[in-house]
Amino acid sequence: MLTTKLNYLSNDDWFYISENSEAILTDIAPVEVIIEYNENKMFGASLRGEKTHRLYITPQQFYEMRMRIGYTLEKIEEEMKEIYTKEQILEWKKNFKK
Repeated sequence: MLTTKLNYLSNDDWFYISENSEAILTDIAPVEVIIEYNENKMFGASLRGEKTHRLYITPQQFYEMRMRIGYTLEKIEEEMKEIYTKEQILEWKKNFKK
């Protein structure tokens, strides 16, 4: 059996467990943790045969997370470049909600 240690579960400050027993990232989760979380969730969806490969932490959600901890828009966009494709960022900017 293949086992993997998930980095987002390695620090209690980065996640909490929801009522549905699902790990939910906190606003302070580092970029690499958000990348891993999205990849893990999309992999799980593909194993379940789900056709949609949606992001679990979308650019809008990421923006809201970082705003709650006082990041500037410039800092948020800088971090977004590490997580999302150019197309995803452009789509977010087109539909941007403050």
